Amino acid sequence: MKIAQKEMGRVDILINNAGYVSGGDLLDRPIEDWEKTIDVNLNAILYTTCAVLPEMYKRDDGHIVNISSAAGTIGVAGLAVYAATKWAVWGLTESLRMEALNNRKIGVKYSSIHPGYIATGMFEGAKLGIPGRWIVPLVKNHDVIAKAIVEDALKKEKYSPKRPRTINLNLRFRALMPDRWFQRFLILMGVAGSMKTWYGRRKK
Repeated sequence: MKIAQKEMGRVDILINNAGYVSGGDLLDRPIEDWEKTIDVNLNAILYTTCAVLPEMYKRDDGHIVNISSAAGTIGVAGLAVYAATKWAVWGLTESLRMEALNNRKIGVKYSSIHPGYIATGMFEGAKLGIPGRWIVPLVKNHDVIAKAIVEDALKKEKYSPKRPRTINLNLRFRALMPDRWFQRFLILMGVAGSMKTWYGRRKK
């Protein structure tokens, strides 16, 4: 924060993009893996946000963009702790937006970004089943998410852009369906087995 202030004068935009994933069922990994997941995906956001927010509040100007996930809208087998952190990121972002309004800091904006599985990078190999991948196709690359950050979050000030946009169906169907039906729908879409083919960056 001090380096940024020294070199640029002030921080107008903060994009919290650090992410870590350790796949596997809860009991498949040591607790240290899950602690690292929480530290990188959630605690780091708290530290960086607390570092820049006082000055943003003072100026009543700034925009904080937090990278959540499609897994921040539904539970995913093999991603329990990752999903938990990404749900937390969404809740944190929305709560901070309400705090800004309560404090009459309407110039301080917040957005959360919710990417689905990206074909390259740390989620390589993960994929929904059929027909899930027809409805929610893989995100081609990280440029798609970068564009969502710039065009939708920063320029249009949208609260929670999703990519692909069909991820919004998670919320629509959850609202309309009984819980049991919604869980069965997720299984039909292949969500439950989507991490079984995951290999990430570590091996191919």
